[in-house]
Order: sequence, then C-alpha cells, then structure tokens
Amino acid sequence: MATDAAISEPSFLEIFTDRGWRAAFAGQTGIVGDSDGSAFNLTLPAEGATAELGSATQPSRLVVDGYGLEVAQGATQSLDIPASSGGGTNGRTDLIVARLDLSTFTGSPGPVRLDRVPGTEGSLARPAPTYDPDGVRDLPLFAVRRRQGESLNQAIVSDLRPRVGLSIVVPSGATLPDAPLGTRATRDGVTYRRDMVGVSAQWVEEYRERVVLTGLAATASASSGWQRQSSCRMERVGPERDLTLVVTRGPGASTIASDARGAIEGSAGPVVGLVTLHDEDKPPAGTLIPMIGRVLTIAGNPFTATGVVSSTGNVSLIATAPNISLAWSAAQEKGAEILLKASWSRA
Repeated sequence: MATDAAISEPSFLEIFTDRGWRAAFAGQTGIVGDSDGSAFNLTLPAEGATAELGSATQPSRLVVDGYGLEVAQGATQSLDIPASSGGGTNGRTDLIVARLDLSTFTGSPGPVRLDRVPGTEGSLARPAPTYDPDGVRDLPLFAVRRRQGESLNQAIVSDLRPRVGLSIVVPSGATLPDAPLGTRATRDGVTYRRDMVGVSAQWVEEYRERVVLTGLAATASASSGWQRQSSCRMERVGPERDLTLVVTRGPGASTIASDARGAIEGSAGPVVGLVTLHDEDKPPAGTLIPMIGRVLTIAGNPFTATGVVSSTGNVSLIATAPNISLAWSAAQEKGAEILLKASWSRA
C-alpha cells in the first residue's frame, strides 16, 4: 500500500508547526508592501563602519521562506561593514542579506535577521548567498564594495532588493490603485506592473493584447478613386503599429502617371492620398513614416512604389518606378493595385 507523502497543516484548532507555517506561505521570499521604493533603504556614513537600513516613510517589511522581518517606520537597523584590509584598489565586496536561520536564531529578535556575508579581500567577486531549503537561507538586499582606504559612504553599492507584489483586477475605466512594488494589475485587457521609474514608483504597461484589423476595418476610410482590399491589415500591440495597405484604382477614377524620375505628375501630383487611419493609429505629431511596396499595373507588371504616413493619419503615394500609369480598365474590370507596408510606434 502506498504511503501518504502529503501533509496538511495546521490541524484543526491546533497551532502551526514551523514546517506548516512555511508550507502555508509557499516559501514566499522578498520585500513586501514597498509602496515607494524606500523599504530597507541603505544609509552609509562618512565616519565609522556602521550602516543603517530602514525607511522614513513606511515600515520596512520582508519575508524569507514565509518568515517575516520588520524595521519600523522612522527607525533603522544597524549593521557593521568593516573597512577593507589588504584589498587594495579592488577592495572587498560584501553582501547585505536578510538571513533565515531556524537553528541559530532561536531567540529574540526572531528567525530572520539582517546580516553581512563577507567577501574576499582583493577580489571583485561577490560572495554567494546561502541557500539551504531545510536550514539557512539568505535574501540578498545589497552588494557593497568597499575599497581599501575609503570611508563607508564612498563604497560602491549595488541594489539587489527583490519585491513581492499582488495580482489584482481593476474594473474597466477605473483608476489604477496605489500598490506595492512588484504588483501587477489588469484593466481592460492591459497588464501593468508597479515598478520604479527614476526615483518614484509608477505603473508601467507590461502587456497589451494583440489586436488585428483586416479589410475595410484596418483603416478609417479610403480616398477618392481608391478601393481598399480584404488583404489590408493593421496590427496593434501596445503603442506599436504594423500596417499592410492594399488598394486598387477604382472605376471611373482618373489615370495617375509618374514621370521619368518616378515622381507623380499631372493634376494628381506630387502626392496622392490613399486612405486615412483611425485616430488610435496615427503616428506622433510631426512624424512622417516612410512606406515601401510595389505597384501592380493593369497588365500585371510589378514596379516599385513608395508612400508616407503622416501624423494626421493620411497615407499617401509619393512615387513609383518611372513612367508608370495607374488606371482603371473598364474592359478588364480591374485597376492598378498598390501594396505598401510600414511600422511605427505611437509612443
């Protein structure tokens, strides 16, 4: 008979065991509830070897394998980082970690404490944090490289703080809430991540659903004399736009010709409007997006064609190969076809 390997804790009306506590919190590890990026901020003094960690604006809280540590708002926790001795210009790189040690840290202030993992004098390498699923586990917060002869505030600091956030769903049109760093929010099919942008916590767009419009829906309207084809395609991914435009010269439309240089000539020149884009697809103000493609004459002969997308949303033909006529043939019931492609960003 098979032996049950699964254990569920706590038992009804009983206290958590250490193992049950860790299982219930699924080994969560990282800084939690950091709404402005200041949790466990590191302050290095000009004199002495004592660094301070904490935040003036919020409690600093973290979890290591389900066990918590907090430094109260406005308070700091001291940690010694000795001067480099014999490290020369390389100095020594230490790790500042939150260490969980259930075997050693059995009394006050608890099983998770801020600690220093010393590096090797004269080496640029960072020491490795300890990770033992059943024993000691380190959560790296900072790497501090202190060179020989330098004061602590001259040390080179690398920020290693990982933040743990929530996953929330925001109603359509509602304002994204203030939330801890690392939180993800989904609204109207768009996923945002709470992240540091410069020195402030902001919502950053992380993912947007891909939208593809085809045929007549790919653009807002066609210019006089042109017919949009079913192979037209507009792809939207966040601010990025990718347009494939296929239009033909319509019945009764006048002939458009290019001169010996390929420039559009006659009453239609020098620019021929083809279609107008939807407002949400227009390039940034003042931008002209080049388009490259081909023209297929009534006889079926392919030639080069170039166009442009303006910030007003107008898509225009500006040139073709030399001495090409774009016309409608009543006898063949077909017109010259233009295919142009372009990609741009609205950001």
